[in-house]
Amino acid sequence: MALDLFLRGLNSAGTLFALDIYKGKINPKASEEKQVKVGREFSLIMAIIAMASAPLLMNAGGIFNYLQMANSIYMVIGL
Repeated sequence: MALDLFLRGLNSAGTLFALDIYKGKINPKASEEKQVKVGREFSLIMAIIAMASAPLLMNAGGIFNYLQMANSIYMVIGL
């Protein structure tokens, strides 16, 4: 169930990036084959980022605690 949700999210992110950002802003004349390739590459990058950040979130006790911890570090530096 969780893997299916993760894969659907990756697919959606890749599709949105390819259509809205890559074709819309970077390369408006991109072919469908190029859009598919760019979407897959973006999905791969997002999967790697998710796998790399998972241990950080696990050790922090969840994403909310991690974001609070990261925010508190920036607040201390800003003082």
